[in-house]
Amino acid sequence: VGDLAQSLKVNYQGRRGYMQVNYLPWINIDPANYNGEDVIISQLGNITMGTAGSIEILPEAKTEVTPLIRSSDQAMLLDAAPIVFAPNPAELLAKFKPTGERYILAARITGEIESAFEGPPKDKSKKDTDKKSGKDSPSPEHKSKSAQPVHIILVADSDLLQDKFWVQSTNFFGRSLAIPTAANADLAANALESLGGSPDLISVRSRGSYQRPFTLVAELAQKAEARFRAKEQELSRKLRETEAKLNELQRQRQDSASTQLTPEQQAELEKFRAEKVRIRKDLRRVQYQLRADIEELETMVKAFNIAFVPGLLTLAAFIAWVIRRSRA
Repeated sequence: VGDLAQSLKVNYQGRRGYMQVNYLPWINIDPANYNGEDVIISQLGNITMGTAGSIEILPEAKTEVTPLIRSSDQAMLLDAAPIVFAPNPAELLAKFKPTGERYILAARITGEIESAFEGPPKDKSKKDTDKKSGKDSPSPEHKSKSAQPVHIILVADSDLLQDKFWVQSTNFFGRSLAIPTAANADLAANALESLGGSPDLISVRSRGSYQRPFTLVAELAQKAEARFRAKEQELSRKLRETEAKLNELQRQRQDSASTQLTPEQQAELEKFRAEKVRIRKDLRRVQYQLRADIEELETMVKAFNIAFVPGLLTLAAFIAWVIRRSRA
């Protein structure tokens, strides 16, 4: 699952140096996308997943599947092969087309389950040899369905508890101190408590939010990035076309019996070279403007939050002082 709205930024070295881009498979899930009615998830903060899959509910399913975590509606399913072998964040962004569907990333499954086999294995004898006694013992009776309803909590991410997604290690007076940055471990602990039959202890383990992001800044930054990214893709396309035409002219020059270009060909060659330089300048300007706009927006919002509340309190205190003085 690739989720643009909740994706994490990574450092990516492209053709024009290092830049920060959204990496669609790595997502930091906002609690707004949790099932607020399920006790194991309702009180948790952000959860980070890397290359999570999607859980699909089959129409003929006889179990009850309750979604616990969903993606945002700015998501789509990605092919796993290029992500595993040669991940390219910029290419994933260029091909990204949200489907509007909110994919299930974690779910609770309850009910009776049926065996996938109609009977016991046919290639085995009806009796098994007991390793301790050396005597034959009857094979266990085949069960066509579970003896009682099952309770399963399924998370479509095998990297959920990998350190880099939820904990940050820091040196504290010579000792390594682990600081949680996401609620991944709390989800696992709550799930174990729930499946172990001790739901009363879940409230003790649940945590609040570890991150308090500027949501407005994030939304505006995503819109600005989408706008500039479209311009960047258009310029990149023109650059590729110009380079292709330039290479074609140079190839014609090499294939020609004469090493000299005609005046028309020379003028065309210089035109393509100038166009290539201009497009590269435009690309650098677009990338710089994107970073500058986002940084300016973040600075303005942070300055407002830092200065507005103290200023408001100071003004209220001054007004109260003036009122008391006038009454005195």
